[in-house]
Amino acid sequence: MEFATVLSIRQLVIMSQQAAAAVSKPGRGQRAHRVVLARVEHGTLHYQARAGRRGQAVTVKFTAGTKITRVSVQGALDGPAARFAAALQELIQAADPGATCTRTGKGPQTR
Repeated sequence: MEFATVLSIRQLVIMSQQAAAAVSKPGRGQRAHRVVLARVEHGTLHYQARAGRRGQAVTVKFTAGTKITRVSVQGALDGPAARFAAALQELIQAADPGATCTRTGKGPQTR
């Protein structure tokens, strides 16, 4: 999944942390899901999404252009990883209604 937005990378990093925190809160009757930041590289955040003992890697890459920032969410987007991607998409859309999202592979539907 890829987004094109006018938001800064700093804002997008904060939103990805907020999305991870939102998914990590257990709700009633739900199994505990956790999304944690495992590693940080230049322009890339590596998350580990866990549901019980099963874990998935999710990578969020940021590329800044002159007026547009591109955000790419990569990984097998199902279970807690899909919830993380959907939460991130909602946060980006709320902050920048003009942001565009393209769907690639599995993941939440584009808006």
